[in-house]
Amino acid sequence: MEYLFNYVNNFERYKNIKSILQYGKSEKISAPKISVIMPIYNNPTMFKKALLSVLNQKCEFKYEIVVVDNIPFNESKDEELEFVEHLHDNRILYFRNLDNIGMYGNWNRGIELARSEYVTYCHNDDILEPYALQRLYDLQKKYGKRLIASEFNLIDERDKYIKKLDPNRKIGLFYQKKDFIYRKFDIFLNNAGFGVGCLFNRNILLEIGGFNPDYYPSADYALFIKYIFEYGGVFNRIPTFSYRKAANESYSTYEKFVEQDKFFRECMLDRMYISNWIGKKIIDANYNYGLRNFAIKWGNNGEKTIRDSKLKRSYRMMCILNKVNSIRRFTIHSN
Repeated sequence: MEYLFNYVNNFERYKNIKSILQYGKSEKISAPKISVIMPIYNNPTMFKKALLSVLNQKCEFKYEIVVVDNIPFNESKDEELEFVEHLHDNRILYFRNLDNIGMYGNWNRGIELARSEYVTYCHNDDILEPYALQRLYDLQKKYGKRLIASEFNLIDERDKYIKKLDPNRKIGLFYQKKDFIYRKFDIFLNNAGFGVGCLFNRNILLEIGGFNPDYYPSADYALFIKYIFEYGGVFNRIPTFSYRKAANESYSTYEKFVEQDKFFRECMLDRMYISNWIGKKIIDANYNYGLRNFAIKWGNNGEKTIRDSKLKRSYRMMCILNKVNSIRRFTIHSN
């Protein structure tokens, strides 16, 4: 597997496959502050909900919506395009690829087609919260080019909340900060986000090579690491999106997440100011912690996993590390 910090230009992979503009005119919206990239593929029902959540943003600036349809181009219209034409909204630019360029290729194509200095994502099965863009815009003014990762709510396929986060969390006299610097050690300890409802500087994404499909299914985590290690990050605790938990998410996919995450942390350790011995202990504990959580979630020998003494020690270690690391995220003032 390619060393994480080696440069790979992932935009070159599909440079010969064009994207055709099927709806919209770029001159209809001048100087948008943020581009919302919507990579889509054959999910019209969810797409309609996602698109409306982007159109209904409560913000005080211009933004564009860059829809990139990954179903190969032909002369016929699909349901998604018909819906966009029915809305007749000048903020939307609807592109369709001449050929399927893969999931991460489509994410990268959105970066190339966007015109704003800053971009965020809304996948066609997720929902942006109404204040998402204004929140991201305000944080960008405060923190500059740092990557802004965001908390999220969790919904099911019927739009019912599975988890709704309270950003005003308080423990005793202390309030949890609504935003804080996200350091290298933070992303070494935990994954930061999905890309949805987060904010990136477009030129930096182009510079670091975009999302690498070879890191499936954790290409977003890989990009977050490279961005934060070079330009820094911020974590926003006010949820900017609702992530839809799909019924068909598989245990085998999540096992790959755990394996990939371990590899990424081994790469990060080379650039961390902590001893290899401590770093490897954290990597092993995080790996076992992930296996334990996924085994419980998916019912794969979960009870046996819980009783395993090694995994129990790893679980306790990660709990302690996360609690100690979270101390700096509290303040006596509500911000």
